[in-house]
Amino acid sequence: MKKISILFFAVALMAFAACQKEGEAEIECFIGEQNIPYTGGSVSVRISSNAPWTASWSDSLEVNVEPSSGRGDAIVTVSAKPNVEGRTRATRVKFLAVRTEDDQRSTYFVVTRDAKPMLICEQKSLSTSAEGGSMYFTVNSNCPWKVKSVTCNGEEWDWTGKITPDCNDKNNVDVEVKIPRNEEAASKVYLITLALDDYPDTELVLTVNQAGA
Repeated sequence: MKKISILFFAVALMAFAACQKEGEAEIECFIGEQNIPYTGGSVSVRISSNAPWTASWSDSLEVNVEPSSGRGDAIVTVSAKPNVEGRTRATRVKFLAVRTEDDQRSTYFVVTRDAKPMLICEQKSLSTSAEGGSMYFTVNSNCPWKVKSVTCNGEEWDWTGKITPDCNDKNNVDVEVKIPRNEEAASKVYLITLALDDYPDTELVLTVNQAGA
């Protein structure tokens, strides 16, 4: 009889421990791709939980989480509007599972929106005399770029050795353009087109106006 009582007590204790473990709030999130293009888009997150949960996040005007609450396992979609800034944007999404006030568990992940490709120059047009010389443009970019084409009065112009640098991967750089002497009476217009390596449709046109002789 004593052995039966001990066995019953042991089984009851194991059952109690199992119930206690089952009663603890648990939540995990599983995500593959965490980057969203600068043009906007969405990523999917798989939620695994044994309790009711809610989501909270920053940048509520730019990012949305759907559904933002649930119970148990679920697939959640995190969508973002286009990033119009020239820097990456990170949003922290937190999931909180609650069984009781004293029984809560949370997890989170960070989704990153790529920076909008940027290629700018505050002073895009310069003028020089017929003597020519070195002209300087300060180019700002968050992506590698290169000289795509150069024309002089609408015709292709060989810029070899005359534009330094003709490609760059830094943020800010001074670009030197060496304009030769204009021996003609008519003025000349040089158009220098820069383009991003990974986004060739993103261009910047620099202009040099040269007076006639």
